[in-house]
Amino acid sequence: MSTTPSALTRVLSLPDLLEPILLCLPPRDLLLAQLISRHFHSLITNSPLIQPALFFRPAPSKPNTTPTTNPLLAEHFPHFFTVHEDARRSWQLPSFEKLMRMPWISSLQTSTVSRTQTPFLRREASWRRMLLMQPPPRDLHLLLQACSRREFLSTAKLPFAESEAGGVTMDVVYDIVVSFVTVEMASGFSLIFESAEEGTPKLTLRLTYTVQCIMGSRERTRKTRRGILESEGQGLVYEDLEDKWVRVEVED
Repeated sequence: MSTTPSALTRVLSLPDLLEPILLCLPPRDLLLAQLISRHFHSLITNSPLIQPALFFRPAPSKPNTTPTTNPLLAEHFPHFFTVHEDARRSWQLPSFEKLMRMPWISSLQTSTVSRTQTPFLRREASWRRMLLMQPPPRDLHLLLQACSRREFLSTAKLPFAESEAGGVTMDVVYDIVVSFVTVEMASGFSLIFESAEEGTPKLTLRLTYTVQCIMGSRERTRKTRRGILESEGQGLVYEDLEDKWVRVEVED
């Protein structure tokens, strides 16, 4: 029997030939291709062309380029990528209850698999390292809107240009949102994507809540709510932003 490698085997063994083939795959298939072999995994994780295609590294920024949303994140975290006409109406925005209806969370509630075995909530889950769009925003702008008898606005900005990913990644946005909607009961959130004629796009995370006076079991409710959605790799959370907010004067 001949042991001479076939033409296909030879092609797949050469990085310069395999790379353009892999780049033709949809993002989901490209991500899964890492499991084929160590050779595939090494090429995919080190390729300067494939990593931006998987939203793990920034793509070159070009003038007048329309940003591309990460399709894998949009599929599994739809409420983060929904455009809302009036973000000031907190009751119309995604909330804790809507996050609980995400398919992978809904299945977790009816499954016998523990939350620590759920791929999405693992510390090493790949979605946590993914950029939300290409080219990626280099800063995460935050807008906090508190409503009672009058409206209060505060802003903050978190820089990510010097981070390992080179832009805003999903882990930061998810962790802040989950911690926010579990702390503030009557709350909602929205992401505002703005294109830029030059440079990178702007990304604003708007957090809106209605001030409430709730006594009794509120703290226990917070912990229970957060425990369902919290990722093992949770990093920066809403409470960590306390000293970063800058109050904005709002006209009556």
